Amino acid sequence: MPVLFNNNCLTEVLACQKDYWEGRMDESEFRHRIGSPTNDAPLPNVQMIIFENNYANNHSNVNKRFAGMASTEFNWGFQWHLNQPTAELCDIILPAPVWQFEGMDEYMYGHQRFVSGPNGMRNYFTFCARGVDFPGEVRSKEWVWTEIAKRLGDEVVQGYNPRLADVAWEDWVDAQEAIYREAFEEWADNETVMAYLGYDHRPTWEEFNANPVVRTEVDVPYYPFKTLMERGESPFGTPTGKIEFSSNFVKDHDMTETRWRGQIEPMPVWSPSYVEGDIGSASNDGFYNPKAKEYPLSLVSPVSIYRQHSSNDNNPFMREDCYRHAVWISGVDAQARGIKDGDLCRVSSDRGETVLTAYVTNRMMPGTAAVHHGAWYQTDGTAAEMNEYGQDLRGTPNILIDDGHLPHILGALITAGLVEVEKLADGDAEGFGLEAERGGMRGAKAALGLRAALGEGRE
Repeated sequence: MPVLFNNNCLTEVLACQKDYWEGRMDESEFRHRIGSPTNDAPLPNVQMIIFENNYANNHSNVNKRFAGMASTEFNWGFQWHLNQPTAELCDIILPAPVWQFEGMDEYMYGHQRFVSGPNGMRNYFTFCARGVDFPGEVRSKEWVWTEIAKRLGDEVVQGYNPRLADVAWEDWVDAQEAIYREAFEEWADNETVMAYLGYDHRPTWEEFNANPVVRTEVDVPYYPFKTLMERGESPFGTPTGKIEFSSNFVKDHDMTETRWRGQIEPMPVWSPSYVEGDIGSASNDGFYNPKAKEYPLSLVSPVSIYRQHSSNDNNPFMREDCYRHAVWISGVDAQARGIKDGDLCRVSSDRGETVLTAYVTNRMMPGTAAVHHGAWYQTDGTAAEMNEYGQDLRGTPNILIDDGHLPHILGALITAGLVEVEKLADGDAEGFGLEAERGGMRGAKAALGLRAALGEGRE
């Protein structure tokens, strides 16, 4: 059931699986909530999570995520920094490699998006050698997975990573590079690709590493599916062979019996509901949603150029010296609330609240607000009705955003929601963010009852 690997559906599994297994929710409702087809497919009972990144912080409805993930029996994973929010959910924390410097685990590059795309030119080879050796007990993630596979039996490890199954750790990185070199040499044998890249001969591994980026003039622009279409082949798999905006599959099937969980129109249509109290079918960030009466500002959470998701939020230079994390609000809305630029404000929704300084700017339309994505969830550790694990003092927008969605939508709405902004104090509270960073989640552990085992360094 691949849908269950969707971020939003995993959160639903953790939120309601206990109710199902203990008889407070019937199977039909459980399957509907988690996106499982109504058939004999096995139902999940997740009791262990392996965290590879700042997972709990980087998606919507943070309070719900923490509650579900804290309810499991045992969690472990890789973390980079002390006080990283997701580390609070781990029983065992392994020191993670800083992949930009120390490792070459291929899945960290994100290039699979290009490789697996239907219109990819495949005119590239991705490799990044290590810049420094792994410090202390830091290990490649692939080495960890391989060691686990070995303990699950020879058949498992041979199916997972046969080439490196018996490689000693001290030889691991060299063995990885040897595999990359072998793959490169096979790729470089493609004369068509080499000619396109401007090579007049088969490049060697050494030449590639010394000059890995080749820029060439393109006489005829490339466009998606160009090769197939020039051969007269349709890449679309439709009856007409052209792009079709109406789905025959949807037209001919009962979509409520599939993993999409709800009926979908064969041709996409927008049919909003403005029925009083019908929150489930109204846009989460729209002014027609009944929530707008209490939370009248439509929030967006754009990606900041000063972070990569949540990476670098703990970087003092990025956070304090050249970037001001704040709630952006229009001058019209700020004046109506008695807010001046730099004032300390409470930003709240029906899912949680956070404290931020205000950035009053005419770059925001009246009726809207913005909090940039990626700030680390750090709390005062004091539980409250609105914030079960304490008020967020660092400004993560994900604590404000609901994870609700229409029945047939698999992904979460993780970029927008409805909020209110209220003034707490005049002027910028100097050191406020620093207090949150130093004291937040460590104090929150008592309220959370989590079982984290944090070390004081990567070794």
